[in-house]
Amino acid sequence: NDWSIIIGDVCGKGPEAAALAALVRYTTRAAAIQTRRPRLVLNLVNEVVLRQSEEQFCTAAYVRLRPEGEGARLTISCAGHPLPLVLRARRDVESVPCRGRVLGPFPDLASVDRVVRLDPGDALLLYTDGVTDARNADGFFGDERLQDTLASCTGSSADDIAKTIDRTLNEFHGGKPRDDIAFVVLRVPA
Repeated sequence: NDWSIIIGDVCGKGPEAAALAALVRYTTRAAAIQTRRPRLVLNLVNEVVLRQSEEQFCTAAYVRLRPEGEGARLTISCAGHPLPLVLRARRDVESVPCRGRVLGPFPDLASVDRVVRLDPGDALLLYTDGVTDARNADGFFGDERLQDTLASCTGSSADDIAKTIDRTLNEFHGGKPRDDIAFVVLRVPA
């Protein structure tokens, strides 16, 4: 009666990066069978990545979602990944303080599990650094612009939030991103 969501970003491009992405994906699935705690899943994935290569690394945010009453209970852990953002139904945007080291180069991730409650109308945004690192002639898209964009979506569906972020990013960088951009929106219906 629960779900797991993972988003990640592999350093590099090409066959080596694709192989690392596949390794992380399938190891995460196997690790999730062993434990339900996101921090422990990421630790198991880290052990495998560390054994594979000392030079490759990636970031990840792992969420375990469990329905609870009219809302949801999320347990979140990050490994060097941008911190997830929560949009509250009352228009507040909060980051989830769950920092940890990147997967691969360190034996100890120093990651933590943070529990977040989503009530009706609340949403969670997971994203890669390609979102905040998007550039135009005036500089970076940045954390503040992302949070303002997210706050403007109060009351919107998950699909509409994703469309707004996508449209705002494309307008900002002129349809020419310099990095991979990925994001996931989860929302508890109001």
